[in-house]
Amino acid sequence: MIRIDRAVSLGTTCETAFQLRRVFGKHNCVSGVFDFQVTPPETVIEYLRRDFVGLFEYDDFIVKDGIVQNRRFGTQHMHEFRSGNIDRDFVGARSRHDHLCGNMRVALKGNGALLLAATLPPERLALANEIKHLVRDRNCDLVFSLEVLKRRQGPDLIANWQGDNHQWDCALSKYRGRPEGLTPYLNRQVKRFASHVVSGKF
Repeated sequence: MIRIDRAVSLGTTCETAFQLRRVFGKHNCVSGVFDFQVTPPETVIEYLRRDFVGLFEYDDFIVKDGIVQNRRFGTQHMHEFRSGNIDRDFVGARSRHDHLCGNMRVALKGNGALLLAATLPPERLALANEIKHLVRDRNCDLVFSLEVLKRRQGPDLIANWQGDNHQWDCALSKYRGRPEGLTPYLNRQVKRFASHVVSGKF
């Protein structure tokens, strides 16, 4: 069994972050830039090469088929631009993006055992080796594992964006995260009880 201290999504869709949180719990997962955007595999490589800088510039964004997209790097942003209006949402979206990029830098420079996970199209699975090399180049002392699953294609990708729980359970079964601890659990229970008090429903 491989013990991990943190789990991080490398995309390429929000499926990966969803499944990492489902399997390991939010307390074991780092919120990162790939959690809520669709990212072409080659752009994941660019984020690593560019130290997560320069991939979210105003002039690169367009609206296509009702979705805000980065025409230079091919990312799609269904969540960051809630109104679908680039002018209205860009400042907030850029601030969030920069914060999440900062989280990624800290995770890749940190200590402890890191699990990186991604989905890649079948024809791009070889990029996993390049990702490993780039991560090692950033921090040769980092203890990390990389799990890559084949990304589903076609309409099912949107209809079932969460992915296949069984497939992820099998892929991640050899890893174990840190136990949550009592304090976060108690905090959640207190909030839950308070909501019942407010609503009057028990």
